Amino acid sequence: MRELKTYIVETSNVVYTLTVSAVGPSGPYRASYLGVPSTTPVRDDIDGEMEAPQLGVLLDACHKELADRGGKIIHVDDISEENILDDEH
Repeated sequence: MRELKTYIVETSNVVYTLTVSAVGPSGPYRASYLGVPSTTPVRDDIDGEMEAPQLGVLLDACHKELADRGGKIIHVDDISEENILDDEH
């Protein structure tokens, strides 16, 4: 499994780290997320995993779940290694 993307997703109540990996050369894709409360305590666990055959479908499902569990999405920052390297050039 190779890591494709890493995002910081800030919601109104939680800051998540969302990591997306490819299981095979062209999918399926697996995402895992871990959240830290940003403003108010969250009563349930704020970590989880999801899988989908297509990357776009998986990201949409993750964003929906993160918003459902942590509040309105305020900001998404792509901190993937490839983006960091691109920013340095």
